Amino acid sequence: MPNLHGFLNINKPANWTSFDVVAKVRSLTGVKRVGHAGTLDPFATGVLVVAVGRARFLIEQVQSFEKVYRGRIRLGQISDTDDVEGEKTTVAVTEQPTQSQVLLALAKFKGPIEQMPPTYSALKVKGRKMYELARKGLPVERKLRKVTIHNLKLINYDYPHIDIEARVSKGTYIRALARDIGEELGTGAFLEKLVRQRVGSFELKDAIDVHDISTSKPGQLEQQLWPIDTATQGLERVRLPAHELERLAHGESVTAPTQFSRKAHGIPELAVIDGDDRIIMLASYSRDDHKLKSRRIFDENMLR
Repeated sequence: MPNLHGFLNINKPANWTSFDVVAKVRSLTGVKRVGHAGTLDPFATGVLVVAVGRARFLIEQVQSFEKVYRGRIRLGQISDTDDVEGEKTTVAVTEQPTQSQVLLALAKFKGPIEQMPPTYSALKVKGRKMYELARKGLPVERKLRKVTIHNLKLINYDYPHIDIEARVSKGTYIRALARDIGEELGTGAFLEKLVRQRVGSFELKDAIDVHDISTSKPGQLEQQLWPIDTATQGLERVRLPAHELERLAHGESVTAPTQFSRKAHGIPELAVIDGDDRIIMLASYSRDDHKLKSRRIFDENMLR
């Protein structure tokens, strides 16, 4: 099935790595070029967007989408990984926080914040993943990262558990958020459960089980694939003739046929389409000279 291109919205099962899901999709579909748009830790479940074929060129675009999570925070203990999989240490709690105190603590994390990523994370330090350094007992240099917690809602509080729903920007670690909430409450905390509810327009209610990917009937798998342009929803689009697409693909700039303005969602790119409305590449637009320049090509014919 070499001509399959699009996204699979998969409900990642617990105790699977994100790469396990990718490997399973490769096995089921026979497509080698498969990737995922945002890691979920093995203990976590929920939406994992898997890119098949040319869709993998838009992985970064999907990663930029806001995400919604539901999580359970466990107070009274800390974890060296900030989640349920790490080594736990009990914290002496003299007084259990009230619900009002929990609500006040959550409110402090809404909006733009600086977050210290977990030591055990896939972020790279001098070319090496932080969790690889941590597992070897080597020092890990961490730096604060700017993220945005668009909304943080208390679902339920029954000590020692806090159930939350968080709508967050790219790069936000929910286990780091759990850790920091525990520090704010003076109880310590780690993330005990996590379900990713949504990535952009990919929602859990629409997700399929990885074992339900069907290749038994012609056309059945294609029906389970989301179209490539799902990743460019909300982007301004510009249609260009073939000769200008070729120029862009070879690194040249071309004059935009009309003037554009960037949308408020903060993605500084335009989707470039051909005469058949196929998305060929993403391009930047300069307001100074009204020029377009290719930023990411994902039509393989243009890469030859």
